[in-house]
Amino acid sequence: MPWISWFERWERTSRFTANEVTNLGIAVVRFDFTPLGNITRQVEEVSAVVNYCRQVLERRRIYLLGRSMGGSAALVYAAQYGHIAGICLWATPWDLRETFRLVLHEDYEKLVMGQTIGIDTGNKTIILQPDFIQDFANYQLLSSIKQLNVPVFILHGDQDEIVPVQQAQLLYQSAKQPKKIHVIHGGDHQLHKFYAESTKVILSWLHSVC
Repeated sequence: MPWISWFERWERTSRFTANEVTNLGIAVVRFDFTPLGNITRQVEEVSAVVNYCRQVLERRRIYLLGRSMGGSAALVYAAQYGHIAGICLWATPWDLRETFRLVLHEDYEKLVMGQTIGIDTGNKTIILQPDFIQDFANYQLLSSIKQLNVPVFILHGDQDEIVPVQQAQLLYQSAKQPKKIHVIHGGDHQLHKFYAESTKVILSWLHSVC
């Protein structure tokens, strides 16, 4: 499946969820990362958004919701810098090597060997350099979640073909209380068929912690 399809599906789902969250009286800042930036770059971008919320919007109570590798970046940021009141990890991997082996197949081994690869997004090819996967070694995401002292909510599909549900379960086991996990039966990595259920449980969690 071309990556662009993932982004388009997530765009529709995230917009629906954001609109519902605003109905709770919670301001929402929704953004996307630079395509295929490494996790260090993504952490920097999370930091920029959080700083904008704190300094420009003057928001002091900030919750992060990150999907897939964006959740990994949000988790790293929360552990390193704090400044958040809670975090929701949506289809989020802690083992980035396993995750991208499943995504890239034989291209992953090319990156391991130091080769550059091209990713077909449907309308263009994005170039991926070996440092994308080399950067994974700088982060231990299970250690990161153990450092958090804020509410954690983990949302995952049990049919996730990219991030196996076992990754979510281990994240949950490693997190401190208060924590919650919701596994959607039949849900794949995008959960695009379950956006109503996903939104409902996210709203319920936010209502309980805000």
